[in-house]
Amino acid sequence: MKHLLIIEIYLLATTGISQPLSASGSYDSYLEELPFGMSSIPLPDIPDREITLEAFGGKPDGKHINTEAFAQAIHYLSESGGGKLVVKAGVWLTGPILLKDRIELHLEKNALVIFTPDFRAYPKREMFFGEESFKQLQSPISAYRASDIAITGEGILDGNGQHWRPFRKNKFTTDEWQRILQREGVLNDAETIWYPMTTDVQQYARREENIIRKYNTPDEWTRLKDYVRPELLHFYGCERVLLQGVTFQNSPFWNLHSELCNDTIIDNIRVRNP
Repeated sequence: MKHLLIIEIYLLATTGISQPLSASGSYDSYLEELPFGMSSIPLPDIPDREITLEAFGGKPDGKHINTEAFAQAIHYLSESGGGKLVVKAGVWLTGPILLKDRIELHLEKNALVIFTPDFRAYPKREMFFGEESFKQLQSPISAYRASDIAITGEGILDGNGQHWRPFRKNKFTTDEWQRILQREGVLNDAETIWYPMTTDVQQYARREENIIRKYNTPDEWTRLKDYVRPELLHFYGCERVLLQGVTFQNSPFWNLHSELCNDTIIDNIRVRNP
């Protein structure tokens, strides 16, 4: 099943022809000669208003944390009725980005957005897996019940996932494995998997390899939160979504999760997984 899913996503991501966001009906050719009726898929309705991240104090030096710059720019666009936030070439270090209605995040060529490995920058959220409630960290890039949102351009969104993911011994050379063991973390009892855990959760990481379940007490969440890897992108209950041209890579957990969303177009993106 995993192999079939990967192939299907790859074809979807590489056969599209990038079109301007304003090109109404530009995807109708994909609906021709289908064995069922399907209406035209609307593109996000985003106003012709454009701002840059620098205007809100953003710095593309790879050191400055741009979380507040992203939040202020998105808030400004939201209060103005929507528009395009342009991220120019450079290395932009940031915490999580939350998109709102009628906003396009546009990454120009050579724009690299890297999400901070500081787990404390990602607040917890109440989520559902089936009908089971559980706690999750906010994804590096997310939107919840938003309408008319887009991520476009030729830039890269990097989840810095190596700070979250476990490392398996059989995927590394002997020298690489020894270097990994010099970092703060914990080995499983079989000494085949190393987890990049902080000291206060190491003993619990030994017991738990999958924590997608209900957290019963605040104390349990405190002990285990550093082990709960977020998805790189999580859109929940959104309407009219476009992902076009951008590269998504190095996710802490699942890469792209579009959940209960309607009218979603994925066009010519690249998804790089470890």
